Amino acid sequence: MDDYFAAEQPIIDRIRARVPELKEVLPAVDTFAVLERGQVTPAAFVLYSGDQVNDDREDGAAQVVVQRWTVVLATRNLADLHGGSDHRNQAGPWMATIAQGLIGWRPANGFGQLRKTSTAVQPYYQKGYAYFPQTFALPFMLVSDT
Repeated sequence: MDDYFAAEQPIIDRIRARVPELKEVLPAVDTFAVLERGQVTPAAFVLYSGDQVNDDREDGAAQVVVQRWTVVLATRNLADLHGGSDHRNQAGPWMATIAQGLIGWRPANGFGQLRKTSTAVQPYYQKGYAYFPQTFALPFMLVSDT
């Protein structure tokens, strides 16, 4: 594997293709960066959320790694300044389309299929904006080059 983060751009491209109503689909370094951006909505932000080592060989030459990629959907609804069902009604179809477009899909050679997993980040509402995260697990084999 030449690029540890090779899945990021294909994930962004896949979301853009599946949900053309989104005005932006962009990378983000963390959830705080998503909140601090001048928001164009609706938009999605893709961020690397760490990884987990699930398995390794006794000789240490290869390990199964599962990356976590979080997609944060940002919406705006001035009729619902404190967050609630209006935001969820607006975001729900896009959340489903994003999930359906990513689960079972392989973003790049050398990676397994994405699957939806639990997310540690909760939805967040602020002054008419809402942020809905969902996290996907992406397995791959990391092999020593020695």
